[in-house]
Amino acid sequence: MATTVLAIPGGHEGIGFDDIEYAPSLDLVIVPAGATMKVHFIDAKTHAIVASAALPPVVDAGGAAKKGHSEGLTSAVYDGARKIVVAGDRTRKVVDVLDGGTRALLSSTPLAAEPDYVRVNGDEVWVTEPHGKQIEIFAIGDDKKLTKLTAISVADGPESLVFDDSGNRAYTHAWKSQTYAIDAKGHAVTATWSNTCARSRGVAFDAAAQLVLVGCAEGKVVALDAATGAVKGSALAPVHDVDIIAWNPTLRHVYVPGA
Repeated sequence: MATTVLAIPGGHEGIGFDDIEYAPSLDLVIVPAGATMKVHFIDAKTHAIVASAALPPVVDAGGAAKKGHSEGLTSAVYDGARKIVVAGDRTRKVVDVLDGGTRALLSSTPLAAEPDYVRVNGDEVWVTEPHGKQIEIFAIGDDKKLTKLTAISVADGPESLVFDDSGNRAYTHAWKSQTYAIDAKGHAVTATWSNTCARSRGVAFDAAAQLVLVGCAEGKVVALDAATGAVKGSALAPVHDVDIIAWNPTLRHVYVPGA
């Protein structure tokens, strides 16, 4: 199999990758490139890279560039209904809204704590904040600005975030062995399940089988019944330091990368 390596512009100092999304309607891969302070859009066919407008650089007190895992834009998602990109910035502790066409910055909204994952569900933006042990939820206005609605407390979490196919339920983890089911409309945790992980990490959703797929840092993937939380199956993976996982519904493959 041929391998293509894409050098992210400005990434020579270090990036701090933590999230990546594919936007089917655009046929683009959305890459929040950490300390480069840009979101990059990669054409899935040509592999051409186009960056968003630059935001303020990430520097330390002496003016040197920062490049760690917790710097800059580390999570982003495309909202096809509004043609916008929503991105979380760990350094500025804000959630940014970018124009999906021009890539220009439209708005920035302060957060209560450093963001981890940013996801859109209908008319809402959900931002996980592990340091605050909560998920902040915002309404998306017609002006593309965000208004805070509420926050959901998540004990010993939240780690990762995914919605079911209806958008009525969300799933996230505690850092150790639990998965939480959340009423996405009522904004409340409704169930706590054992996922058998020593350290919970990534999450994905299999709509056809109604399964919540859980990645375990120690090298395991677990399938939970999306309604009851019952363990339906598990498999060991020959990798360690598993983080974010991905699901391909066409091939019915779950991808479990190891650091």
